[in-house]
Amino acid sequence: MAWIVAIIGSLAGFLFGYDEGIIAGSLGLIRDHFYLNEAHVGVMASALPFGALLGSMIIGGILASHFSKRFGRRSLLGFAGGLFFLGALSAAMAANLTVLVISRFVLGLAIGLASVTAPLYLAETAPGKIRGAIVAVYQLAITLGIVCAYFVNYLLIEQHAWRTMFATCAIPALMLFVSMFFLPESPRWLYRVGRKDDAARALKKLRDGESITEEFDHIAMTLAREPEGPSSWRLLFKRPLSPVLMLGVMLFCLQQLSGINVIIYFAPEIFKGLGFPSATGQVLATLGIGVVNVLVTIIALMTVDSIGRRKLLLIGFAGACISLGALALFSLYQVPGLPYLSVLCLVMYIFSFAISIGPVPHIAMSEIFPLHVRGAGMGLSAMSNWGFNTLVVFSFPLMQSSLGIEYTFVFYAVICLFGLFYTYYWMPETKNISLESIEDYLSSGQLLANLGRKEPHPATPEPLDDSEVVLLG
Repeated sequence: MAWIVAIIGSLAGFLFGYDEGIIAGSLGLIRDHFYLNEAHVGVMASALPFGALLGSMIIGGILASHFSKRFGRRSLLGFAGGLFFLGALSAAMAANLTVLVISRFVLGLAIGLASVTAPLYLAETAPGKIRGAIVAVYQLAITLGIVCAYFVNYLLIEQHAWRTMFATCAIPALMLFVSMFFLPESPRWLYRVGRKDDAARALKKLRDGESITEEFDHIAMTLAREPEGPSSWRLLFKRPLSPVLMLGVMLFCLQQLSGINVIIYFAPEIFKGLGFPSATGQVLATLGIGVVNVLVTIIALMTVDSIGRRKLLLIGFAGACISLGALALFSLYQVPGLPYLSVLCLVMYIFSFAISIGPVPHIAMSEIFPLHVRGAGMGLSAMSNWGFNTLVVFSFPLMQSSLGIEYTFVFYAVICLFGLFYTYYWMPETKNISLESIEDYLSSGQLLANLGRKEPHPATPEPLDDSEVVLLG
């Protein structure tokens, strides 16, 4: 059941990737249709991440307030599916640039809601031993959404059918909305809002008949120690939780400043500048990049719980730095065979990103925050994600025109180098540690960076007395 929940819940990730990827093939058609300049392109492209920034702020506010006891993870995901559906149809029927920008903004709101809620929901419903893989399914769904969008672009670009490109997003959006009515709610959320019997039933359904006594009691013991009240999010700015918030914010800052959404949004434009003459060839090369993204994310899904989050992140930042630096040098000196070398460099970059920089921040964000501030912490981390996403997408056309593509890639390579050092010194290792054990470690006041790296961490905390423990009947 956990894998069924992961696949259906990850439809939100698919829509996330699809709405980001569809702009790559439609951008040139929209520019010609509405006669856009570079500033217009920046506004239109950045409307989606800006909406996602606001959406993540809204969902963070909801999860940090008394409304968190009224709206479960499942209902919030269903609402995001409805927004995806409305945004897709509105974009397909846009009569002018203003309507299109507003439609992309609505889609961004949906992505912002989903980018916090989906990993949160998946982490809280997944068994501990495969939690990393299940949350990584969300990132895999993002890459599948991107490659499907590229494929649709390839099929429709010769027909100039950009409206149809946007309309196709409505189908998975409707699937997400409807399917949320049939999935179990997060047992951890149910327990925290006082619905203990419902929490036990949801956990039984998710574990397919396996014994849930130990897991349920561990949830109960951990929640018994947590502070109550909607103002508990303020604890994120105090020790021992301020380093946790800093890690969540920095991981997404580095993820976005690595330049990934420049490739996702503007890949055909980049390939055009690197020597690909035809629009079809540009989209086909972009489609190849998308396929690599999917395949490598599958590898990440299979290795994140064995190799670990930290080691993968070190590999990813090192590879991204090298590939972007090489691409900048090849383009700067216009070496022979530049179009093919550029594809090779971007494949290496996508490999490095998809194996770690893409999935690991989503996994870490869903693991490191204690339950009583998990929603608020993930919301603030997502604000970093979408804030820097907006900045990168809006600034790229301007940086490319003023600095050139070569020095723009040098900037992203330097960021990846910084990410390598940051990961080495500050990234903990959370593989094979339960959410409750991570929370217990943080409550003890120990250094976050040492989690999973210095001494073996106990699987469970010391038991409470009988008055504090809630046992199954």
